[in-house]
Amino acid sequence: MSYQVEEFLGCTIVTGSVPIMEMVAIMTGSGENAVMDPGIAKVYGAGMVIGTPENLEKLRKSPRTLELSHAKATSEAGNSNLSENAMKWLEFGERGSSSEAIFSRITGITLDGEINTDHPLDGDDFRRCRLLLEAVPEFQAQLPLMKDVSTQWHSLVNSWQELCDVMDAEAPQWRERKGTSRNLNDKMAEFLE
Repeated sequence: MSYQVEEFLGCTIVTGSVPIMEMVAIMTGSGENAVMDPGIAKVYGAGMVIGTPENLEKLRKSPRTLELSHAKATSEAGNSNLSENAMKWLEFGERGSSSEAIFSRITGITLDGEINTDHPLDGDDFRRCRLLLEAVPEFQAQLPLMKDVSTQWHSLVNSWQELCDVMDAEAPQWRERKGTSRNLNDKMAEFLE
């Protein structure tokens, strides 16, 4: 197995196949407050990007990341006639597989070369979906299109407002990744059974 580890702006960018014990060492060595960011990882073509929320924000705003984001978004959009909001999200939004599934279903653009039907599994996934719908408000009315993607999506879309209410009550600063989502995770699990 070969992999590379790069330290940049206080974050760890890991590409390639990492043996599990070495991955544990990388994660442990990243610090107590470190989190993974799948969106930045996709921009860098990395398996994972780890850092503190503050350092991840610096990395997200760095010229290197912005240049990579723009190139990736332009490539993904192709000839599509995306709105300015949709293009900005594609370029700069916090992306995860479930928010990308919404984007793909509504726009018809296949990201990463395959049809994605992933639904949110936890509060972090749900948060990224909500951020997409806020960043691209014209998508909000089209969220019901997700109902025919899977039974899980059908259930989540039918419960969307209730899940938003739980999230807002439990973690009013969810946009900034502040607060916990235990009740939200429990409620989502209930709807996904």
